[in-house]
This record gives sequence, C-alpha cells and structure tokens, in this order.
Amino acid sequence: MPILSLEVSNEIKAKAWLFAFFFLSGPLAASYLFPDAAQAIEVKKTFAFCKQGCSFRQRSAMVGHMELLVSRQGLRLDLSDKALSIVMRKPDWQVIMLNHKTKSYFQTSLAAWQPASSMNAVFVRPDDPSGLSYKNYSVGKLDEIPVFIYQLKGVNNSGKKDKFSRIQIRSGTIWILDDSNLPAQVGEKLNRFIGAPPLPGPTIKFSILNNKGQHNEEVRLIASQSKALKETMLAVPPGYTKAAKQADIFRDKCTSDVLDGLFHE
Repeated sequence: MPILSLEVSNEIKAKAWLFAFFFLSGPLAASYLFPDAAQAIEVKKTFAFCKQGCSFRQRSAMVGHMELLVSRQGLRLDLSDKALSIVMRKPDWQVIMLNHKTKSYFQTSLAAWQPASSMNAVFVRPDDPSGLSYKNYSVGKLDEIPVFIYQLKGVNNSGKKDKFSRIQIRSGTIWILDDSNLPAQVGEKLNRFIGAPPLPGPTIKFSILNNKGQHNEEVRLIASQSKALKETMLAVPPGYTKAAKQADIFRDKCTSDVLDGLFHE
C-alpha cells in the first residue's frame, strides 16, 4: 500500500494506479501496487468479520487504554483514560471530538483538524515515535484481520552513550488496518493523534526498538472482535454543549489557558 499525498484526489489516485499498472515494466512493480488473488480473498474476510463493525481494544503508550470501533459508516476512537472520544463518519468524514468529563464537543472538517498540535500540547515525550520514516511494507494478518505491516526506520545511535541518543528510536513495526472504506487521511490524522507515523490506515499494533536495544510496544492489541457500531455512537450525545475551540476539549481543572496558543484552528 503506497503512501500517497493527502492533497491528491481519489480520481487522480485511481488514474495514477491504472497508469502504473499498464506502463510500469516488470511483474515486481505490478505485485507491489496490487495485492494478488490470495490477498484479495483475505481482504474480503476482513469485511465478513466486520459485517456490523469491528472492535479493537488497545493500550497506547501515548494515550492509555483505547477502543477503536470501525464500521462501513464510520469509526470511533474512545480514550477511556482521558475520557475523550474521536468520531468520524460518512459522507464527509467530519471530525467530532467529545469530552465526557465536561460533556462538551468540538466539530471540524477532516482537513482542518490539527491532531499533532493537541498531542504536542498534552502528551509531550522525548522518545516520540511519530517521526519514524517508511522503509517497506508487506501484507499479513493479525488476529485473523488482514493488515498492512510497515517496517519503519529511525535514527541509529546505538554506538553513542549519552542518554538522549540511547532513547532515540532505531526502528519500528506497525500493523495498519486494511480497509478501503476509509479515506487515507482518516488513518493519517488518527495516527498523528496517538503519536504514530501518519500512515494511511488506523493503527492496530505498533512496536519499536530503541538504541539501547529495548523493544517497546507503543500500541498493544489486547483483543479484537465483531461489534456493531450503532448510529448513536457516531453522533454527539444529548446534553453535550459545543466548545468554542478545539483547545477547550482538552481543558479541565488541571490545564490552563496556555493551551490556546498551541492549537491552529
């Protein structure tokens, strides 16, 4: 699954893929761009498994416990440790951010949503894995769910002894849900929100290797199952008030107005 620019329209993407199919030489290029028949069968199994919806219970090193719910109509990411939810749905994939403590919400377009700034403001850490770069990918399965497995590269400072160099990330492996129903930008921005590289699909599992030789699970998959995503879960709950700006969703008694300047709306 190649990494495509956010600004490229679906129509241009389709034409580009057709061009590559007919004009790029060699079977290697064709096999890289298009899954083979066996892989196509596995993709169909994903949709059979997720007929009414899929649930992925996870533990993120960045944001704590989460549940990712995906259906043919949209998705929802619940961050139970933060009492926050992110909701997106067809047809325009508007982003709704919910704060269940303050019973407030903020709504914006997918293009205007700024997840990276929110993470930098609230969940700062020195060994940030979101900057890992793409190396290669393969197709596989995780808990019987077809996924794209991306190999990522970082900075190899294994020979250095200072503390900062040792905690820098040398490499990583990330398992991305294969779901053509979701626009690439949905996955890219959700991944930024949880501190993962902006790959075009929701993260199911993510592990890293730092320069001290330690393997860490950035996102651990606890369980996956078929689970219906009800219409009410893709809407603003009754009684929630609209926030004036995105920063307000993250503000509670422990935060301050300093957050205001860290968001771009």
